[in-house]
Parts: sequence; structure tokens; C-alpha cells
Amino acid sequence: MGSSQGSAQSSATSQGADDGMASCNTGVHHCSFPMYVVKVSDFLDMEGVPEPHQVLRRKGLLHEWQPSMFVIFVSHQWLGTGSPDPSGQQMTVLRHALQSWIDGSMKVDIDLMRTFGEQGYSTTSYERVATGYLFLDWFAIPQLTERADGVNDDATKSDTARAVQSIPAYVESCDMFVALVPDLVHSDTRLQCNYSTWLSRGWCRAEL
Repeated sequence: MGSSQGSAQSSATSQGADDGMASCNTGVHHCSFPMYVVKVSDFLDMEGVPEPHQVLRRKGLLHEWQPSMFVIFVSHQWLGTGSPDPSGQQMTVLRHALQSWIDGSMKVDIDLMRTFGEQGYSTTSYERVATGYLFLDWFAIPQLTERADGVNDDATKSDTARAVQSIPAYVESCDMFVALVPDLVHSDTRLQCNYSTWLSRGWCRAEL
């Protein structure tokens, strides 16, 4: 009986993942791993160093992308070898920017394509952001260094690889693209990281 229940649960989980991938495959690029996002409201409540995919998933803070969601894709340069934001400085900047946008204390200039492509978008964007979701690689992609004890290493590697391969599809499914490029220092190399260094990275250019 226990084995049958386990098989049923595994089948249900697999079906859910398949549904998530199917819903993400709505554009040109192929999605081979579900797109996971975090509510903006939940992100604003977070503090300090960002927690990885596996931790957020256990806490129930990750949601599979659905076409009805308004999602912001956050592109950024990692500030550490094992963690994208070892001191939490990047996330603090992002939280401040989002909160300032939502409460109207910061004016955001929408790019020309967005402005002319969707009339009236800029006047309601703060409302959509407040009730929207964020895609951030550290949150959305299973991290090899953060897997739980007993979790199969090969399975994690496979999920990670499929998620990374799906990034073009994730970008295509998002409604807004934000480059998180504050002027900060990399924790390992001690080199400055900013808009110029972000733009020089292949993955960041690919996301654009």
C-alpha cells in the first residue's frame, strides 16, 4: 500500500511539472523545466542574504508560472562564487526599488517599446508590480550546493541543467525585464560589479 501511494504521489508530481512546462512553452523557445517565481509581496518581506530555490520551495514560497501572472525577470551579476548576493546588498537594492515604485516615491521610465506597445501601461504598472511575481535565478533554479541531505546528486544536476536551458523561455514568458546592477564589490575577486560588467557577461547579454 505504501509503495502504491508513493507511486501515485510521484505520478502526480510529475504531471504537475509537465503541466508547468507545457504552460511555459507558449513562445519560440523550449521550456524543459517548470518556471518558478516568487510573489513580490513575499520578496518584500524577506531580509538579509537571499535563500536558494530548495529552501523557498520547502517554505511554500515558490509558485509555478501561469499565463495570468504578471512576472518581472530580474537579471543580475553574481557577487560571489557560491552565492549571488553573499551580503544581501543586491536584494536590499531591489526591495527598495520595488517598494519605492509601488508607493509612488520613485518615478520609473518605461522603455519605448513597452510604452508604445501597451498604451496606459505606465499608469497602472505600480499596481501590477505590487500584485506580481519575480523571476530570479537563485530562487527559480535548483542549486547544486544547496541540495538537502539524501537528495540524489544526479537528479539535482539534471533539474539544474534543464532549468538553465529553459532561461530563454523564461525570459520570453515574463512581462518585464529588470537589470539589477548596483555598483557593488564581488566578495571573492574584490572587483567592482556594475552595469558595464553586467553587460559584458554572456549570460546577461543572452537574457536581453
